[in-house]
Amino acid sequence: MLAQIEGSPRPSADKWCQVSALLQRIDNDGRGLSQGRHELVVSESPADKPAEIAGVDSEWLSAMGNLVSNAIRYTPADGSVDVRWTVLPDGQGEFSVTDTGVGIDREHIPRLTERFYRVDGSRARETGGTGLGLSIVKHVAQRHAGELRIDSEIGKGSRFSLLFPASRVRSGGEAVAGATVIAKGGDFEGEATTDEDGRARVRGLLGDDLQGAGLVGGDPVGGDVSDHPVVQPEL
Repeated sequence: MLAQIEGSPRPSADKWCQVSALLQRIDNDGRGLSQGRHELVVSESPADKPAEIAGVDSEWLSAMGNLVSNAIRYTPADGSVDVRWTVLPDGQGEFSVTDTGVGIDREHIPRLTERFYRVDGSRARETGGTGLGLSIVKHVAQRHAGELRIDSEIGKGSRFSLLFPASRVRSGGEAVAGATVIAKGGDFEGEATTDEDGRARVRGLLGDDLQGAGLVGGDPVGGDVSDHPVVQPEL
């Protein structure tokens, strides 16, 4: 994954994906990993203005998922993991993961994103992983002009956050003509381009494909998919 990311071109700033869809995937995967052993809370703020982020959705999902997976693996049973998306007052977006886990000594924090760096080798073997997770997170953030921040204290837990630049964050109602959005659902995955009115138009799909994907509408190729600027069914 890391080699693939490093060899890929810089992510486009006009491809948008819904934060809520990413959070839902992360919530499902996190609960599967935790198996009910932790209090896992996933939230988005402000809830009444769903946000979108620009870039490669699979890379964002990998980066966010790595942070949540680490929090669950290094938090003892009955501990808590709080996953939160927030649009900051200056327009930047922040994805944060706060846990009540074992914590990390401050001397290790500067090296955490190095490839294969281990704070505790025996603990790492018990919890699994390749030692590349945080390195992947850092590279994804940098490729999208973002930043990874880490704050931790032994015995109290950790907070990892991804900061998204304002240029790659928007609310769901801010679609502009020519922008590309990600459309997913069921076995379908494709792209749509917004028109002058901010409505998404799918390329190369038949009506039956749209209905099977759970998308609103079902018009022929090139027809309007929805009156909404983002094409994103419930997963």
